[in-house]
Amino acid sequence: MLDRAEKAASDVVFFDASQLFEAGEDVYCERIVGVVARQELRMERLLSRDRITAREAQLRMSAQFDEGFFLSMCDDILYNNGTREELYTEVRALYERSVSQ
Repeated sequence: MLDRAEKAASDVVFFDASQLFEAGEDVYCERIVGVVARQELRMERLLSRDRITAREAQLRMSAQFDEGFFLSMCDDILYNNGTREELYTEVRALYERSVSQ
């Protein structure tokens, strides 16, 4: 992750890093953006995407950090409770705010 950031042609680099905290890589970040969604929606998406049982999905979700963790550990939070385009709009707005600082 670090070598990719060093090679970037921009001062702002975004990574999709679902295991950022577990891997201890958060210490290398100046700013962390968390993406969270309602638990019911996460369950629905997980069942649809991975075609697993509700029990398997629940076990997987219970092993993950909860929303409170991300609210306390992240500098910014994006809520992914709508469409993909709505999330992209939020990401673009955050990017614009980030590069203007």
